[in-house]
Formats: sequence, C-alpha cells, structure tokens
Amino acid sequence: MPLNAFFQDLTFKQKNKYLLIGSFLFCLMIFFSAIQPTFRVFNEYHKVTRAIDQAGNMDADIQKMQAILSASDNQSIPFNQDVLLESLTYAAQQYGLMIKAYPKPGIWQQQGFTFEINAFEVVGSYQAIVQMVYDLEQVHDLGDVVSLKIQTKENRQTKKSYLSGIITLKNVLKSDES
Repeated sequence: MPLNAFFQDLTFKQKNKYLLIGSFLFCLMIFFSAIQPTFRVFNEYHKVTRAIDQAGNMDADIQKMQAILSASDNQSIPFNQDVLLESLTYAAQQYGLMIKAYPKPGIWQQQGFTFEINAFEVVGSYQAIVQMVYDLEQVHDLGDVVSLKIQTKENRQTKKSYLSGIITLKNVLKSDES
C-alpha cells in the first residue's frame, strides 16, 4: 500500500497525532545531532579559558606564597608544649570533650630536622572530636594531624560505651641548617 493511500484513509485527528509524533522525533534528532554537541563544545571552551586564566596568574601566586613563606620563617615562634596544652584544654571545654590521656611527647631527628609528636586522647561526641581536630590544625595551627583514631570503648565499671578519639599531632621544632 503506497504512503499516499495510507494517509487518505486517516482522519484529521489521526493525521495530527502522527504529525505531532513526527515533529517530536524530528526535534529530538536535531537536538542530539546539532544542539547538544554545540553545548558540549561551549562548556569545554569555558573550562579551557578558565585554565588559561589560572595559568597566567600562577607567577603572581607563586611570588605571593614565597613572600608569605619567607615572612613566616622570619617570625617563627618556637613550639611550646604549654601553648598546646592550653589550646587543647580550651577546645575540649568549648566542645564539651574530656581529655582522657596526654602522654609525654616523642621527639626524634631525621634528615637535619627535629620533630615532636604529641598524642592525646579525648572523649565525647564524634562531631565535637572532628571539630576540635579541625580547630587545632587549621584555626590555631598547632601542628599537622598525623592520625586520628576514633573508636567506641566500653567502661568496664558502668558497662556503658563511649566514643574516644586519639589525636596525633606532628610539629617541626627546628632544623640543623638554621
């Protein structure tokens, strides 16, 4: 049966239905063949332009970081155990934590540098422990967090469990070259 004869037997409602479906399929074909690749190229162009802009500012950023680094080297204050304990106590009170253990720090030398490791244990909620770790490292800049071990422990007398966080901070005390 020829296509012309097929369309002659249809009502106007059926013809409009087929026309609508055909138009929709034609629009989909146009979108996937022309418009979508154009959007993809447009987005890639903007990503590349941003990367080029960032690369152009890289020399200025490097100089700024070197200036900050040299200024911090000139004004460096020796690490003090009392400052760490005071900040730790303040942060524990602020977040409702309890300091359970604060052993003697470990000190060792490697490749001309003297390192100090401070490990301490706090008890409290997960969110408070993580916030305290963030404050000690990022806000107060008291050292680099080398490890954080959060675990559930049980009090053998009361038979209740509690959350404990063992935080280890590393500090570079001095270098033999300076």
